[in-house]
Order: sequence, then C-alpha cells, then structure tokens
Amino acid sequence: MTPLQESEMALVERICGYYFNPKGAGLFVFVTLLGLLFLPLGVYSYFYPEKAWRWDHMFTVAGGEPTEFYIGMAKFRGVFFVILAFALVLIVWIA
Repeated sequence: MTPLQESEMALVERICGYYFNPKGAGLFVFVTLLGLLFLPLGVYSYFYPEKAWRWDHMFTVAGGEPTEFYIGMAKFRGVFFVILAFALVLIVWIA
C-alpha cells in the first residue's frame, strides 16, 4: 500500500470512528442539548399545566379552560419529559 493510500485509509477510519462513536462531539452535544431542552419543558408542564394549556392554545381558543383530563395528561407529559431528559443525557454520557 502506498503512503497516500495509508493516509487516506487513516482519514476514513478517523471519520468513521467519529461518526459512529456515540461520544462523537456532534451526537454527544446534540443529545445533551436535547436533554437540557426537555428538562425545563417537563418541569414547566408538570408544575404549570394550566399555563401550558394556554401556551398550546393561545391562538385557537378564546376564554376557554383546560379539562381535568388535559391537566392530568400535561403532568404525565411533564414527568415523561423529565425522565426522557435524564435518560438521554445518561445514555450518551455512559456510552
């Protein structure tokens, strides 16, 4: 193998190692930021479901109120987003 081919092979191996490695900076940063985005959304949705409803429907409903079912589902969504945020960050940091 010529030196040029060896350098090309090394370059391809570095690119593939970076792309497929879960701790590659691109995927690592993306998933960490995604987890950090889901965390405040989940906390907000859990603690303020009425405000979350108003935010969701600010342009579609005038003077309406959320149902008890919506409030329950908003709290469930909040817990889900918090768990998802921690799971995403934990999986990427451990892998």
